[in-house]
Amino acid sequence: MKKKYFVLLLAASLVFSGTECTFGSFAAETEIESETEFGSADEEFSEIQIGDENDTVVEIQEILIDAGYLSSNATGYFGEMTEQAVKDFQAENGLEETGVVDTTTYSLLLEKQQELLMENMPEGLSTDEDEWEAWESTKGCGITAFMHGCEKAGMTFSVPTGQADNNHKLCKFVFINGDSSTSLKDATFYYCVNPLLTYVGLYTEDIEVYESDDFKEACIRFMLAYNVDFDSDNMEATLNLTRERAEEIVNYCFDYEIEHCVVDNMRIRLIRRTDEDDEYYSFHIEY
Repeated sequence: MKKKYFVLLLAASLVFSGTECTFGSFAAETEIESETEFGSADEEFSEIQIGDENDTVVEIQEILIDAGYLSSNATGYFGEMTEQAVKDFQAENGLEETGVVDTTTYSLLLEKQQELLMENMPEGLSTDEDEWEAWESTKGCGITAFMHGCEKAGMTFSVPTGQADNNHKLCKFVFINGDSSTSLKDATFYYCVNPLLTYVGLYTEDIEVYESDDFKEACIRFMLAYNVDFDSDNMEATLNLTRERAEEIVNYCFDYEIEHCVVDNMRIRLIRRTDEDDEYYSFHIEY
């Protein structure tokens, strides 16, 4: 797991009373301790070496991959390729090339990750907690504008029956590619109208779905659709973000597991709850 910043209880914050959405105010006040927070070199640390297989190995491998020392996937198994990558990292940082991740090596890996985080951060994006909590919507988006934005972004959604009295809607996300359409399996798209769209998001209880390219692609498309200007006289929607900008933001959030950020008039939060009895993964936007 990569370094965490802020965790919010998204599942519990998807609450509504009658037809009133109460997501934003509840979520902003609900802070919990992350169960998957990245380790600290100051904590008790056991050396990691060839043959080990655990979550800390995954963390180490992810940093080595991001830093260009390791070209394989983060499998969680510390094999010969990971050992050589650690040796290369140690050599470039003036350490003895043991291939063993001791406290000093681990501390430098954490520093490297923070350095990469800042280097690759999209322009204008902030992970400052106070800024995130103080954020207020200055634009908003109506459902008609959003529907036109969806058309331009290459998506739509279907709302199951029985939700007419609820402002918070649970839907099936659908990709539109030319004349064909494909549903995103094992994931739920949601939005709230009160009367403008208060938020939109996508969640799943399957980690493989959450980490899939399709899930990220869906996030890119509904970000584009939501961040829209609408001319009601001519019924024309104009996307405020380019495809490249939306990709940059979404990929950064997923790659570095950013849990909250403010960027381009949007407040974004991601949740990774890995409790096997209550898994929950989501990407959520307020605009």
